[in-house]
Amino acid sequence: MIYRKLPVVLLSVVSTEPAGSTNAAIAEFLLSHRSEAATMGVRQLADACTVGTGSISRFCREVGLVNYAELQAALSESEDVFEQVDGSDVAAAWARGAAGALRQAALSASRPKLQQLAREIGAREHVSAFGMLKAETAAICFQTDLLLLGKHVHTTVAYADQMAHILSAPADELLVIFSYTGDYFSYRALSQEELRCLRRSEIWMVCPRGVELPDFVSDVVPFDSDGSQLGHPFQLEAVAGLLAQEYAAYAS
Repeated sequence: MIYRKLPVVLLSVVSTEPAGSTNAAIAEFLLSHRSEAATMGVRQLADACTVGTGSISRFCREVGLVNYAELQAALSESEDVFEQVDGSDVAAAWARGAAGALRQAALSASRPKLQQLAREIGAREHVSAFGMLKAETAAICFQTDLLLLGKHVHTTVAYADQMAHILSAPADELLVIFSYTGDYFSYRALSQEELRCLRRSEIWMVCPRGVELPDFVSDVVPFDSDGSQLGHPFQLEAVAGLLAQEYAAYAS
């Protein structure tokens, strides 16, 4: 994945938890002291965050980590790499890259799959769309477009809330997941019971061609992508816009 698990999970926590909450305080500390925290025991981390050890254990479970050992292992992973645009005219180079990524996705997205998903959306009373951090912007754009077309699509920003909704969704609800890497379900340790819940659901993913998807995904709207950071989330937003156009044509 181009974005490692832990920074994504922590950013999701700080962007959605109430300011001053225990989980937000732990996530803020970990984001600011990743190297230092990687060598801390659970008691040391709890003291540094001015919380109890039980709060650290609950935090690990609530953000989708198996235990504190997984948290320490994730903290010890290599640092993230930012893809810097080359060239003396950064604005022009960035604009060319972003426009190229958007065009690539728009022209390569499978129209038969877009049309099929549009029909599925029209046939379902309950539809939800989700994405992780940047990808959630595509879900929100899609929600807004379909509202203008008279169709309500549910979404929520917090990843924990998204997963809670997905795992409790009835079998007749359609779930649409926007994911630039296909790793959406990899950010949480899934139990066997949760896997059974996912297998009974109708889950479509919008993601690049060639990514490996879990066996419980029902279908996919694929598009071409080089997987660069620059293309994210523009490519997902492009396909979300095309899906709204196909729904408009279906509903008219």
